[in-house]
Amino acid sequence: MQNKIKTYIGFAIKSGEFALGVDNILKARKVAIILVDEVLGENSCRKLYNKFDGSIIRKVANLTDITNGAMAFAITNKELASACNKILSGEDGGNIVE
Repeated sequence: MQNKIKTYIGFAIKSGEFALGVDNILKARKVAIILVDEVLGENSCRKLYNKFDGSIIRKVANLTDITNGAMAFAITNKELASACNKILSGEDGGNIVE
């Protein structure tokens, strides 16, 4: 699962359809999915939940390993977000969170 998420994050970065870090995500105009590390602080999580619909916020184990230290990563492309959501929901046959 981590490899698939990493691949979709790579696609988002290459296409420029992402926001990295809580502050940049809060400034973003449109967000399709927000991936947050399980250890992201309560205050930061609350800020994201207050601005965005909670259903687009998904916790990912060891996200910082994939994003080179960023604890929050938003994808603005709806198709990439949908693909990530399927993986995280286990609809692709994978585990929910490792």
